[in-house]
Amino acid sequence: MNPSLTRSSFNFSTNKKISENNNESLFENCSSHPDEVCNYLCTDNLKIICAECIINGDYRRSNCVKLTKAHDVICNEIKSCSSKLNELTHQVEINKKLVDFDLEDYNTKFNQARNQLSQMFDEIIQ
Repeated sequence: MNPSLTRSSFNFSTNKKISENNNESLFENCSSHPDEVCNYLCTDNLKIICAECIINGDYRRSNCVKLTKAHDVICNEIKSCSSKLNELTHQVEINKKLVDFDLEDYNTKFNQARNQLSQMFDEIIQ
């Protein structure tokens, strides 16, 4: 683990570092409930909230976990997104090959048609 991460944390609303040396909490207070500390993560929208938001606020029906457990949730979400991205990348590569093949086929047919027209014009002119 990175030692600097054990001594400080990020203030999620301003992205400023909060130092433990200043006797400040590692977690910020909730903007909706100023007396409450934000120590939960809503996994539906990845917003950091307090317990009051979960119990009586807008997050009653949301999926929430303590920030101390959020690492696993976020890692799983990243793995899922990475897997989906790999699948989409593979599909794009397949589609590109199909388009390239179709383009080559159309170019071949276009050149054949142009040559036939050229021959027809040459025959008409003679």
